[in-house]
Amino acid sequence: MQKQKVTFDRMQRNMPKSNREAAQMHNVFLSWSGERSLYVAKFFRDWMPKVLHRAKPWLSDIDIDKGTVGLDEIKKALTGTKVGVLFLTPENRDSSWISYEAGVLAKEVDDKSRICTYLLAGLQIQHLRGPLGMFQRTKPEQDDTRKLMHTINRAIGQDVLPKEHLDIIFDKMWPDLESHLGAMPQSEELAKPLPSIDDMIAEVLELTRATANSRKQSEWMDKYALDLKDFIPSLVELLKGVRPDQLLPSPPPPPPPRGPTATFYVKLVGDSKIKRVEGTVAAETAIGQVVVLVGNEVVAKFESVEGWWKESAQKKLLRPATPPKSPKA
Repeated sequence: MQKQKVTFDRMQRNMPKSNREAAQMHNVFLSWSGERSLYVAKFFRDWMPKVLHRAKPWLSDIDIDKGTVGLDEIKKALTGTKVGVLFLTPENRDSSWISYEAGVLAKEVDDKSRICTYLLAGLQIQHLRGPLGMFQRTKPEQDDTRKLMHTINRAIGQDVLPKEHLDIIFDKMWPDLESHLGAMPQSEELAKPLPSIDDMIAEVLELTRATANSRKQSEWMDKYALDLKDFIPSLVELLKGVRPDQLLPSPPPPPPPRGPTATFYVKLVGDSKIKRVEGTVAAETAIGQVVVLVGNEVVAKFESVEGWWKESAQKKLLRPATPPKSPKA
């Protein structure tokens, strides 16, 4: 036995990294909430690979390393999972955690993946409300658990174990699980009252009405169905030769430049200092003010102007004034 283990370890070291990671990849997600649910899920995690060696179950209580962010690890484990088993008891049937995990698992479900509920402590399918009641349920009995294992065997992919072989192994391992289920402790929590017959009938009626209303809201489209059937292919053919830019409106012209493009000088009456302003354009108003603008925005306004000029005009006076003297060389 020791020699076989050494040989296996050597094979693990020699195989490519991608293959080692694939060998360790989980494919069965075990969902739990509460002490009794965890009591069964923990045992099931170790028991399942003994029956089906390709099964690699993941359980948050064991498989999340210390120091990691628990919710992130759960999200990673849920992604790509082939099978989800939800361990339900009367006290956790309304658990928000199980509902969350079931919802994420439902998004991952395809034609080969499965979500199953494992009903414990006398819980029945009619006691489940909402989405949990729609998943295939498993009773904690030998025949039903056998069917669950066959479902997992088919769902987790290649190298399906022959049915006869799986049955032989299952029959040998079932007494261990049966004994553990029989020793499940009593709940210390007060289970929520199970729904009455009237409550269950009301829920069925509510779901039926919701389905009918959903259909009614789309009925108005039925009268256009035949027209659309003929119109859509013609529209597709018409659009084949059209470029995307022909379907989009032309972009608006670029805005005018807003940056200053010239320097203006202004000489005020009684002020020996020349004012210097950067702007796009300057103009003189009817009351003698000089206004400098950048685009459409006024950046400077002067009154009592003796004279003003633009630098690019080589200091040519635009109104009679005494321009500043050039500095001596």
